Amino acid sequence: MSFVNKSALVTGGTGGIGAAICEEFLKEGIIHLAALDLYSEEPKIVNEWRRQFPGVSIKYFKVDVTSQEYLKKCYAEFTEDIENLDIVVNCAGIMDENLHRKTVEVNLCGVIGSTFVALDHMRIDKFKGKGGAIVNISSISGVQPLSIMPTYAASKQAVITFTRCLAHGRNSMGIKFLTLCPGGTQTNLVKECFNKGHFYETDTNTIEKLRSSYQMQSALVTGGTGAIGAAICEEFLKNGVAHLAALDLSSEEPKIVHEWRKNFPKATIKYYQVDVSSDEALRKCYSDFTKGIQSLDIVVNCAGILNERVYRKVIEINLCGTIGSTLIALEYMRMDNGKGKGGMILNVASTAGLVPMSAVPSYCASKHGVVAFTRALAFERDYMGIKFFLICPSSTQSQLYEQCFIASAVGEGVIKILKEGKSGSVWLSEDYKITEVTDIPVMEW
Repeated sequence: MSFVNKSALVTGGTGGIGAAICEEFLKEGIIHLAALDLYSEEPKIVNEWRRQFPGVSIKYFKVDVTSQEYLKKCYAEFTEDIENLDIVVNCAGIMDENLHRKTVEVNLCGVIGSTFVALDHMRIDKFKGKGGAIVNISSISGVQPLSIMPTYAASKQAVITFTRCLAHGRNSMGIKFLTLCPGGTQTNLVKECFNKGHFYETDTNTIEKLRSSYQMQSALVTGGTGAIGAAICEEFLKNGVAHLAALDLSSEEPKIVHEWRKNFPKATIKYYQVDVSSDEALRKCYSDFTKGIQSLDIVVNCAGILNERVYRKVIEINLCGTIGSTLIALEYMRMDNGKGKGGMILNVASTAGLVPMSAVPSYCASKHGVVAFTRALAFERDYMGIKFFLICPSSTQSQLYEQCFIASAVGEGVIKILKEGKSGSVWLSEDYKITEVTDIPVMEW
């Protein structure tokens, strides 16, 4: 591909990687360049580029990539005076495990949003575009999730999946979809991450005092009255759970909760109406449920939606909701902080979290993110006394799919996983069978 007389737009364009990409484009003959970043004042490097490449039109735009509206304005203004948009590189990113929603918003939703806006200007099949290339910057941690940064790893693996989904079967657009996964680079992300300290860290003396325990006493299930969630709740009750919390969106308590109380009169069963995309609402549910019990033993994150028309909502519920609920659960369950007694956390992903599906790129991205987050969290955290599991159902009898098999098979599979699985293991639920997925790259750090 020749870059001579081409145009390029780069998000995060004045940071370490973004700036290097912009400079290479200029050296290769780009004549129109847009660098997007967060700084309100134009960075000095932009003036340096103008001085070094006087024949090139170089524009800087201050933009928050989490805002679709701002992105559209930047794209519109940049493309006003050029014949066509040829190259887009989505490079904006942050690394802060204490701000999990912001990390996902910038690293994943920002990439998805910018990509969709770019398609409006570039694709040859529906718009006036002339094709081109879109490069999404992921990270080596998107290939091998790093234990110390599970949310970052989730966002970056999701970027890979989203881009791969778009690339499949869309030759009619005339666009190449590419992903670059840099290793350690000279940026501020890692430096800032380590300066803030490790989000999960404890001293050796505390670790040595810990003892593991396995008691199925209490369980909390998000999405707990949907087909899969309800099947899981019912299996827990059959296996002797004494305290159960089912969380879901319905403002009225679903009939199935009354049936459980009738069928399992000895169990304390509570229903909570909650939107898992709200950390505040989740915290209230956890707080209320744990007031009357000795310990929180099991958490299953099962809430999910599938709707490509509202990709931000898909990411917020499927990925951010899982991350948020998991992190809150840790506050109640982990043994090393002196509060919890350990336990098990199972996150429900999907076969779409293992194999990209072209028709649902945002959904696939969210589920791949769940897989990466859970596996990263499980690595070298025995001191917490918590086992982390993943189950990846195929099409089930839920509101997500019309074609389905019986969701109870997933519920039964959950019990098998919790009894037999190793922390960090990934399980596939398909054709009424539960099998462990073993061909996933080994994590480090």
